Amino acid sequence: QIGEISDINRIFMGVVKPGFDYYVNVLSDQAIPYRFSISVSDIPIDDGKIREIESNDLAIQANPLDIGIRKFGTSWDGNNDIDFFRLNLAKDGILNVQFSRPNGIGSSIIEVLNSASQPIGTFIANFASGQKGNISLNLKAGAYFVKITPQNESPSAEYSLVAMYIETVKVSYINPDGKEIPKDTQLKAGDSIVLELIWNVENDKALFSIGDDESKKIEMSQVSNGKYKGIYTIIQGDKITNAPITLYIEDKSSNKAEILLDMIN
Repeated sequence: QIGEISDINRIFMGVVKPGFDYYVNVLSDQAIPYRFSISVSDIPIDDGKIREIESNDLAIQANPLDIGIRKFGTSWDGNNDIDFFRLNLAKDGILNVQFSRPNGIGSSIIEVLNSASQPIGTFIANFASGQKGNISLNLKAGAYFVKITPQNESPSAEYSLVAMYIETVKVSYINPDGKEIPKDTQLKAGDSIVLELIWNVENDKALFSIGDDESKKIEMSQVSNGKYKGIYTIIQGDKITNAPITLYIEDKSSNKAEILLDMIN
C-alpha cells in the first residue's frame, strides 16, 4: 500500500515509478454509488526536489540517503506512515542529521539506527522546537538508517531530511611558544585555539565560534583540498571559561550544520 484516501484527506498524491502495476481497492460499508479519478503527471523539472519513494515503512525498504542530498517526504497515512532511509559511511567521522517540517501540526520522532536497526541517537521535532531538529554523532564506517515516526501529523505537511558528514575535526590549544597545551589547562591571553577540519567537500564554508560572542566566530581557511584550519588567539578580557566551541559548516547546496565540539576549561 502506497496511499489511502479517507473522509479526512479525500485525496492522495504521491510518487509512483514506471514499470510497476498499481491497483485501487475501494472499501465501503454502504451500497452507495461512488466516483473517483486518477491522473498521472511528470514531476516538474524545475521543482528541484528529490522525494521519498513509498513504500519505505521498513528498514529493508529504506530509501537511499546520500550525504548532502536533501530528501522530501510526507506522512500520508498519519501515525502509520513510518519512513526509513539508509546511508553508508565510507570512513569514521561525525554524522549530522537534520529534519524539518515547516507546516507540521503534530510531532516527529527521528531516530538514527545502526545496521542492526538499534537506536543510537534520537531527537524530536514539534511545536516547541519549531518543527525542526538535528543530531550529531561520532560513528564508525558502515551502514546506518534514519527512521521518521510521525505523531498526529498532517498528511500534506511536507518534511525535509538531510545528512552531512565530517571525516575528522581536531581542537588544539597552543601556547605562544607554539607548544600544545593539555586540555585541562586554564587558558590565558596569548594562547591560541586551533581547529583543523577534514571535510569531504572543497571550497565551501567553515567557521567556528567560542561561546555566544558573535565576534568570536572565526572563519576557517582551506589549506588544501577538503582540509580547513582556523585559529583564534585569546586576548586580555576574553571570557572563555566553560565556553563552548561550536563548528559551523555550509556546502554549495546551502545545507548547513552546527556541531558542538568542545568546552573550554
